[in-house]
Amino acid sequence: MKDTNIKEVKENKKQYLDLLLLADEQEDMIDRYLEKGTMYILEDNGIKAECIVLGLGDGVLEIKNIATVPQFCGQGYGKAMIEFIAKKYQGEYSILQVGTGDSPLTIPFYEKCGFVRSHSIKNFFLDNYKHPIYECGVQLVNIRRKSNMRVGIMGAGIIAKKMALTLNLMEETTCYAIASRSLEKAQDFAKENKVEKAYGSYEEMLLDEEVELVYIATPHSHHYECAMLCLKYKKPVLCEKAFMANAAQTKEVLEAFERENIFITEAIWTRYLPSRVMVEEAIAVGEIGQVTMASGNLGYELTKIERLMKPELAGGALLDVGVYPLNFISMVLGTEVEEIITSCTKTETGVDAQNATILKYKNGTMGIAHSSLLSGTEQMGVVYGTKGYLIAEEINNITKIKVYDSNRNLKWERKVPEQITGFEDEVRACVLAVQEGRLECHEMPHAETLRMMELMDELRRRWGVKYPFE
Repeated sequence: MKDTNIKEVKENKKQYLDLLLLADEQEDMIDRYLEKGTMYILEDNGIKAECIVLGLGDGVLEIKNIATVPQFCGQGYGKAMIEFIAKKYQGEYSILQVGTGDSPLTIPFYEKCGFVRSHSIKNFFLDNYKHPIYECGVQLVNIRRKSNMRVGIMGAGIIAKKMALTLNLMEETTCYAIASRSLEKAQDFAKENKVEKAYGSYEEMLLDEEVELVYIATPHSHHYECAMLCLKYKKPVLCEKAFMANAAQTKEVLEAFERENIFITEAIWTRYLPSRVMVEEAIAVGEIGQVTMASGNLGYELTKIERLMKPELAGGALLDVGVYPLNFISMVLGTEVEEIITSCTKTETGVDAQNATILKYKNGTMGIAHSSLLSGTEQMGVVYGTKGYLIAEEINNITKIKVYDSNRNLKWERKVPEQITGFEDEVRACVLAVQEGRLECHEMPHAETLRMMELMDELRRRWGVKYPFE
C-alpha cells in the first residue's frame, strides 16, 4: 500500500455513507462534519477505507471519521490511512487527535498507531446520540480524545535541534514546546524548528498541561536540576546522556521518580537502536563462536567546544563520548566487572582529555575502551570470539555490521535499517512505556543507568577528576 492509493473526495461524499456509518452510527452526527471536513478514500483493488479530518484551530487536526470495509479489517488499511494523514498535514498542524469511545476494540488500535490518551468528554454518547451505542458488548458513554504525544524540550542547543527534527517527522509525537533561559533564543528555535510553543523559562513550560513528555537537552551539569524540576510538575522525562553528572545524583533522581510513580529514562540512543539487536543476534547464533573480548573507541577533535573544557559543566571526554564505548562493551559482556585498569590525560582545566580503560569480567572476558577530545578515532566497536570477530562501524550510531572468520575473511556485512535521525527509537520506547504505565524502558533499566554512572564515577576517582559541585 502506498500514499498514491489514497485520494481526496471533493463531491458527493454521501455515496460512501454505508462506510461512514461503520464509524459513526448516526447520520445527523456525520452531517455535522461531512461537508466541513476533508475526506479521503483508500483504494487497493476497490475501496478499502475512508477518513475525514477537520481542522479545529490552535494547530489541532482531528480525525472525525475513519472506517475500513469489514472484510478487510486487520490488513493495515486503517493504519495506512492514519500514516498518510500524519504525513500530509505535518507542518500545517502540530497536533493530530481522534475521538473514540471507551471501546476495547478501538482504543488499542489507536495506541498502536502512536496516539496517547489526552482527555475525556463526559456523557458524550448519551447526550448526542438518540439510542445507546454499543461496541464489543460495551455501552459507550464518554468520548476519549487521543492525540500524538506532545513533547517539550529543555535547552535549545544543537542536540535539541536534532530531537525537534525527529519529533516532527515521527507519527507518534509532536514537537510541541521549547524552553530556554532566554525567551528570544526559545522563540528563534521555535521558528526555525517548527515548534508550537516557546518559553523563556523551564518552569513556565512545565506549567503547560499539554506537555506530556520532557526531553532534557541541557549540559550534564544541569540534568539533576532539570529532572527534579520535571518531577515537581510530574512530567515524564527522557534525559540526554550522560544521565547525571555522577552516581549520587542518579540514585537520588531515580528513587524520587520511582516514589512518585513518574517515568524517567536515559537517552543513550545506542541502547534503543535496531543495531543493538543485530549485534546480539549475530553473537547468539554463534557467528563468531564464544565471545572472549570486546573493544570500543570514540574520539573527535573537540577542544574548541567550551563546555567540554569546563569542570563546572561536567566537561571532559568521559561523559560526552566515553559513555558510548563503555555502553557498547556492557551490552556485549554484561555487568560482572571484577577488575579495572584505567588512566587518562587531562586538559589544563582538569577534565579528562583522553582516557583508556581495561575491564576484566568474572567469566574471563575483557573489555577495552578509550575515548578522546583531542583527536578522531576509527569509532568502531569490535567483538572477538573463538571463531571470528564482529565489527560495528560508527559505535555511537552503528551504520554497518561486518562478521569475519578466524582467518580474517569477510563472512557477511549488513547495513542497519534507514533512520529519521536515530533518536526515534528511544522516543518510541518512551511513548510505549508511558502508555503502558511503566516507570522505565526495558532497553535501559534504571539499575543499568545507575551501574554505568557508578562505573564512570570510579574511573574519575582513579584519575583524580572531580567536578566543583561534588
